[in-house]
Amino acid sequence: MVAGVVRARSSAEVLASPIETAVDLHVNDLADRLGIPSDTPPTPETGRAITSRLRFAT
Repeated sequence: MVAGVVRARSSAEVLASPIETAVDLHVNDLADRLGIPSDTPPTPETGRAITSRLRFAT
């Protein structure tokens, strides 16, 4: 079971890197599509607004 957890974490890290890169490259377009005002370069406020909009209710 421990090996499975380690593999899952490793796989998640591998997947997170290209997702983070894609968001970095397209953050202004993503913000525009979500109706969030964006700046060039993007600001932390833009990032927080995107995260807030995309976060699932828990």
